[in-house]
Amino acid sequence: MEYNPLTGPLTRLEKDLEDARKKRRSIDRNLKFQRGFNLKAAEKAVARLTAELKGAKTKHQAALDRLDAANSQTGAIRYEARLGWKPSKWLSAERKGAKLRLAAHREHLAELETECSQLEGTVENLQTRLTSEKRGVSRFKKLDPKALAVELEDVEAHIGMREIEAAEMRARKDSVDKALSEPLKALQIAENELSNLRSQRSSAYGRVSSLESEIRDAERLDRRISNAATSYDRAMLHQECERQHGESSPRRVISQSRRAIEQAKRAQRSCDRQIAAVERKITKLERRVEETARRAVREIHAIVIDGNNLCYQGGEPIGITAVRAACRQLARSYDVTVVFDAGIRRMLRMDDKELRQEFSGLATVHVVASRRKADETVLSAAKDPYVYVLSNDRYAEYPEKEAVRDGRLIQHEIVNGRIYIHDLGIDEAIFVPG
Repeated sequence: MEYNPLTGPLTRLEKDLEDARKKRRSIDRNLKFQRGFNLKAAEKAVARLTAELKGAKTKHQAALDRLDAANSQTGAIRYEARLGWKPSKWLSAERKGAKLRLAAHREHLAELETECSQLEGTVENLQTRLTSEKRGVSRFKKLDPKALAVELEDVEAHIGMREIEAAEMRARKDSVDKALSEPLKALQIAENELSNLRSQRSSAYGRVSSLESEIRDAERLDRRISNAATSYDRAMLHQECERQHGESSPRRVISQSRRAIEQAKRAQRSCDRQIAAVERKITKLERRVEETARRAVREIHAIVIDGNNLCYQGGEPIGITAVRAACRQLARSYDVTVVFDAGIRRMLRMDDKELRQEFSGLATVHVVASRRKADETVLSAAKDPYVYVLSNDRYAEYPEKEAVRDGRLIQHEIVNGRIYIHDLGIDEAIFVPG
């Protein structure tokens, strides 16, 4: 299964690029042909070949007519040269002359056939050359050098754009492949483990079935022994049991088989428990792979931070230390905007100017009048599909907002003086007062 979501788009992009390159080669060939083609010379060649072809066809038809005429005489000449029913004619001068005429006629026929064949080849050759010249003239007249030049320019621009896109997507795909390598390796190991466990469970089921068959057979032997008329018959049945089961007593076979069945069933139950555990593990790994792929292919240009949301650790206020730590990391890759509600002024005992100075060079800071307005401002600032929101608030009361609807919300954790933004691979120490 292909987990990298960029594999299909990259394949299609490379196919489009190859088609564009083929088109460019075709246009190049047409332009070279158009520049190098001599129309007047080609039209003269068409006229000359047309005349030559007409003459060759006339000669060929005349040769065919002569051959037909000669073939029509063959029967009579062959009749004259036959043996006939009179022995006196067999060695006569008349028959000898007829035989000479027949040989000469056959030689003449061969010459005519050769001539016809050569003339037919000449006609075919001239026809091929004439067709080629006509095709060249037709192709030249259909080509518009100005239109070709414009088309070539368009194709070149398309190829240039696609080459850049393909290079970027190839790099992104390689990055996703790298991100997926470890979880996919773990998933493969788990799937192999599951396959082995299922094989073990199947073997255990087969073992139980085989043992149950042994028990039924041993029970039949035991009944026959119980009903045997003589000690000899019983001895023979005990020998039969020994041959079939490696044990002469059917009852011991039954007892041993039942113990073995219990062991096999315990093995089944153990396999079932392990299979269920591995299947749960595989489900989690598949979710991890899918989530890793989803994160890896996101294209993020900017981050809007719900500032007040990052000012608490375990419900206790910690000021803007976590916000600042997050901005230090995020500003390396994205445009960052921090939105606070008015309560931040009282919490930090800062005015808006001082607050902006705290984030100088890292982020744009905006303070709004209330918490509700802050939420609306955060979501409004993230309308663009390439802008994500950093907040633990799910904004359930704003399902119509683009960032909420599209799932462009990134969560964080603040634990023991560190901020974790797992979606973006951020693990940063912060300073927590006290």
